[in-house]
Parts: sequence; structure tokens; C-alpha cells
Amino acid sequence: MSYKAYIFDLDGTILDSMDVWKNIDIEFLGKRNLPYTEEYAKALSSMKLNIAAEYTIKLYGLKEEPQDIINEWLNMAKEAFAYKVGLKPYAKELLEVLHKNKIPAAVATTSQKELYLPALKRNGILHFFDAIADSDMVSRGKDSPDIFLHAAKLLNQKPCDCIVFEDTAAGIRSAKSAGFTVAAVIDGEFEAKHAEIREMADFTACDFEKFYRELEKATV
Repeated sequence: MSYKAYIFDLDGTILDSMDVWKNIDIEFLGKRNLPYTEEYAKALSSMKLNIAAEYTIKLYGLKEEPQDIINEWLNMAKEAFAYKVGLKPYAKELLEVLHKNKIPAAVATTSQKELYLPALKRNGILHFFDAIADSDMVSRGKDSPDIFLHAAKLLNQKPCDCIVFEDTAAGIRSAKSAGFTVAAVIDGEFEAKHAEIREMADFTACDFEKFYRELEKATV
């Protein structure tokens, strides 16, 4: 675990927020008498909100504007991120060890500031990050490595010296293509994707315990 910098996705990786987005998808589609599918949720998981809204409109033939859909999603998510969303196990402990040992850490997320900042502040981990790369800083989603490269640039590090923690197949594939070491943080959703993720990623785990314990041991 001797990397010069650590880069973290947020939704489903640091933040235990995937149930929030699943419930939003179910409610959003239910209002329109449309079925929720794991394929739809998986497709949206690596997209910026504007791309996800356009994708949803095209997929379901909706007669709505992308910004109206984005606003609806954000309004549904704000309370959960501000007051309910917690952290994946041992995420805070890992960040504390990095901070203590002056190993830089960054966020690489396609989420919106108005969602992730309240969650990071309430969970007491915002100050552990030396940089944040979000969807406002790059034009493409995680089907390209742009956001990971931008995070590494903010930390003044080369991709080969960084480890990325990510939970989506698209994000893992993109980060790997740019030369990053990638640790997949898998969850109970989208079981079919786990085989693909395990094949692509350098490491896999359900939470951060093994990464925290190995780094703590190495830095004693």
C-alpha cells in the first residue's frame, strides 16, 4: 500500500449512499409509471447528472427538459445527503491514517457540491482531503479518465503513483486505462458486475478495513 497519493470516489465508495440513489430512481420512475431496472441504475452510476438526464429522456421517450429532471433528482437527494448518508466502514479510519502520515488524498466524484459537501462535513472527513475534483471541473463522466487525471494533477502526482478507490465498472476501466492502480469497493448491488470488476481491479473489498489495517501497520 505504498502509494504517494490516494484518490476516492464518493457515492457508493466513501459515502454509503447507493440506497439513496436507488430509492430516488424507483420514486422518479414510479411517478411516470416506468419500471426500475438494475441495468438503468448501473448505466447512470458513472454519468454526470446532465448526461444521466439526457440518457433518461432518450431511453424512456420523456417530454421533459434535462434541467427539470436534474432539479427533481437534487431536491430528492438533498435531505438524505445533508442528514442521513453515512460512511462505508473504516473509511474515516483510513483517511485519518493518511492525514496523520501526510499522504495526500483527493476526491474524484461526478456528484454535485450541494450534495457531497454537507455529507463530508457532517461525517467529519472534509478536512482530510487535499483536493476535490468534481463534475464541474471536467466535461466527461467516468467513462473517461478525465476526473481521475484532474484529481492527480491537483495533488501534483503521476497516475502511476496513485491508487484510486472506485465502485463502478466504468470508473475502474477508465482509471486503469490511464495508469492508476485501482481498488474496487464492491457492494450488494449489481451482482452481475462483480465478476467484471474483480477481473479489472487490482484489489477488491466490501469496505476499507483491510486497506486501513495494512496502511496502519506499514506506518507505525
